[in-house]
Amino acid sequence: MPGSSTVITALLQWYYDDVLVLGDRQIYDVCKEYQFPESLREKVHFCGYVSRQHPTRSRSEIRKELSVAEDESLVLVTAGGGQDGYDLLSLPWQPPAALPKGSASGPC
Repeated sequence: MPGSSTVITALLQWYYDDVLVLGDRQIYDVCKEYQFPESLREKVHFCGYVSRQHPTRSRSEIRKELSVAEDESLVLVTAGGGQDGYDLLSLPWQPPAALPKGSASGPC
């Protein structure tokens, strides 16, 4: 969808006081990769990774359950609960073309 990133950026700037990013800026900097304007970058806070408990299943078991082959990419996107998250995640999504394979990989 042409211009969708501009629309999303405008919505984030207008409706949200802060944008919390689950992850580490050193691993994947969403501000840089999505070319956020300075006014939006000021709202972004990287929260690190959250884990409630140690994994009880292996990486291979989880990928098998999700029908994702070992050589396939797996992306997990979360936006919290409620209508805002649904609207955001229901938009067409394309991975950044310049993202090197494996550069934003996590434990799954």
